[in-house]
Amino acid sequence: MTRAETRIAAAKKKHAAAQAALTRAYERKDAAVKAAADRTIPAVLAAISKAEEAAQALAVAELAAIGITPMKTIILWRSCRYVVRVTREGRKRLMPVGKSGRILPARHDHHPPYRWHEVTVTDQEVKE
Repeated sequence: MTRAETRIAAAKKKHAAAQAALTRAYERKDAAVKAAADRTIPAVLAAISKAEEAAQALAVAELAAIGITPMKTIILWRSCRYVVRVTREGRKRLMPVGKSGRILPARHDHHPPYRWHEVTVTDQEVKE
């Protein structure tokens, strides 16, 4: 074997060893990340769930202070009839309601008003 062939063979061996070491390092890293995730992700998900529940409860309480029951009380805003829906994240959305008192199907919900004092709360409720 010539000197060049010897150097090429040695370089191939080094390359194979480095590739094997990199694979082992990635496997160790993946195992460490999985172990850390198994410890922390359930706690993080529980905290997110509690925060969403608190935000939803706050939105329902804000609406109750105005006299609105979510998904029940019909309100008038900009000469349209809506019912307020509180999302899982605690956001308020307006769902259009027809003259019959039913939520209109296949309609998009709308952003709520910035000034809730402009809303007229009616004594009507949504029909099922």
